[in-house]
Amino acid sequence: MSDILQLRRIQIGLRELVVIDDARGQVLTCESGELWLTQDGDSRDVILPAGQSWRVDRSGPLVLSAFQPAVATLDRINRWRFPALASFPATCIV
Repeated sequence: MSDILQLRRIQIGLRELVVIDDARGQVLTCESGELWLTQDGDSRDVILPAGQSWRVDRSGPLVLSAFQPAVATLDRINRWRFPALASFPATCIV
């Protein structure tokens, strides 16, 4: 089985809200600024300063907001069951 890592870069303005539908198992990294995040049904609030990461451990909406303009990355590992397909760039597979 082969793994392909995809990074999604998210720019968040001051007090802007971003909702990500389901990011369970992904790692959110605050590249710059400072982020506040919470998940539906979770009593915890997480503050991420620049340079820190947090693994999303629940299903459901993830809400992000920025205490100051921020850039975050969200990674997802896609696992391929067919090794022969993993040798092709993901953009070539339709």
